[in-house]
Amino acid sequence: MPTSDGSIGWGKYTAAPDAPGSRKRGGNIFTINFFDALGRWQRGWRRDKAARLPIAQALEQEAATLPAQFRQFNGKLYRKRHLYKTDDLSELAPLFLTGTLDEGSATSWSSDYNYIERLGDDLSFAQPNVASGAIFAHVPGPNDIVLNISALWADPTFVAAADAYRANGGAEAVGLHHFNLTQSEVVLRTPLQLSEIYALSLPGNFQHLAASMGVGSENQDILHQMLQTAGIDLSRPFIIKQTKSASIISKVVASITAKIAARQAVRSPHPGKLADAFALGEAIRAPSAQFMGWRRLHSRDGAMEARWSDGTVAYQRRGYVWLH
Repeated sequence: MPTSDGSIGWGKYTAAPDAPGSRKRGGNIFTINFFDALGRWQRGWRRDKAARLPIAQALEQEAATLPAQFRQFNGKLYRKRHLYKTDDLSELAPLFLTGTLDEGSATSWSSDYNYIERLGDDLSFAQPNVASGAIFAHVPGPNDIVLNISALWADPTFVAAADAYRANGGAEAVGLHHFNLTQSEVVLRTPLQLSEIYALSLPGNFQHLAASMGVGSENQDILHQMLQTAGIDLSRPFIIKQTKSASIISKVVASITAKIAARQAVRSPHPGKLADAFALGEAIRAPSAQFMGWRRLHSRDGAMEARWSDGTVAYQRRGYVWLH
């Protein structure tokens, strides 16, 4: 309830409304700004990375001055991250070639592997550019931990404060109370590591699985029998654990390395005719891109330029072809 000085009291702690722009805690453990930031984090951002960044920054700032007990965790944490296919390989290449993918902000992890394994597959694999889901396992160091949300909800003082925040019409009360302890969530600031992939979650599609495992058509009947014996239902996404996923990862690394090398090669002039230049552009254009036609570049000694609607450009000049 509001106290005589206009602050909001709960139990032994009192959180006074912050002055405009102020982030000072004074003697307060949980401020209104902290609850706003945590509730907004738990409300989510619909997989929009640009929207996630300021939400994560606000949570990191507010959590930084909490007691150390809320920024500790002992044990292994898990995160499921869907890996997306892009024309420029900007997401897959850093992870599979350098071994690290920095997501740019704090991210959500869980101590409950079973929860993570079930998380989001049915919806996510409906997106055409999803290659697979990877489950990462990480033992956090002390500098990795932004906030242990599970530890908060296990603390009676926090629970009382959160209830008071909701009772007083807190702006993010719905998001704050939506998950409670169900996610076993810990927020970390740490990059994803290729070496920490614990399992791969693949779409429930037999042909996709066979291609991912390198199983040719002559052996697919054997794979099908193995899946049936193991009780794997291909009508739903399924998990390939660490030992088998390592083989798939090595093939992905080889594939991406070959694609990048090929793209670098075709950007250097090499012998070819107009048809060869056109074929280069067709090979890398976006699936929906339209061919816009040819034009002669008189300022470049008669070079011919082919252009597509997505910005792909190919050239042919004096018996050589290359991509822009």
